[in-house]
Amino acid sequence: MTVSYDWTESKLNPKETAINNASYLFELIQNAEWVTFHFETADGEENHQITREELQTGYDMDLRKIEDEEELKEHIAEFIEDETKVNGLLADN
Repeated sequence: MTVSYDWTESKLNPKETAINNASYLFELIQNAEWVTFHFETADGEENHQITREELQTGYDMDLRKIEDEEELKEHIAEFIEDETKVNGLLADN
């Protein structure tokens, strides 16, 4: 799956947005295995590909087993706070 954004006027962090949105997509779409995010920013293009396997490894859990949105939000917030995990997940992007 590929998701494209016009990010030219956004103040949000594309990396954090990619992780947040991938988490929701993988939790909601049970057979989604990867997603590529394409951001058109004021400085050019930024692309990030995230696989279910990589993200679940970072969370140390199966996203399909999350039972409610609050639980998912907590996992996302903890993950995004850890810059090492964020950079590790998006290192090759």
